[in-house]
Amino acid sequence: MEDYTLYFIRKVSTCLKRKVYNQCVLPVMIYGCETWTLNAQTTQRFRVTQRAMKRCMLGITRRDRIHAQTKVEDIIKTAKKMKWRWADHIARRTDGRWTTKVLHWMPREKKRPRRRPNSRWVDEIKRFQELHG
Repeated sequence: MEDYTLYFIRKVSTCLKRKVYNQCVLPVMIYGCETWTLNAQTTQRFRVTQRAMKRCMLGITRRDRIHAQTKVEDIIKTAKKMKWRWADHIARRTDGRWTTKVLHWMPREKKRPRRRPNSRWVDEIKRFQELHG
């Protein structure tokens, strides 16, 4: 049974594998990414996962280099694009919904921890805006 599955996967064209990845796998992986804070560790994990899936699509091992282009969408670029679209949607709201209130919420105690503070959702949006201003 397992040999038949591997045989079938090898016979499927790369074009079809790419379509399945872009339309099924990618949306599941980045579901809800609009609300995430993408730090270096999360970004690295996504890149590693995407490279592993590309190797699986091409049927090559880790020792081989990925020379062939699979033309799959970059997961980080897609997540950032969706996040920017969500921020634009929130910024256009003027009716005071909970999403706008949560975005501008400040805690009662204004003390921040002594260590380096965690990156916030708004900080990433501001950084992106400064770069692409």
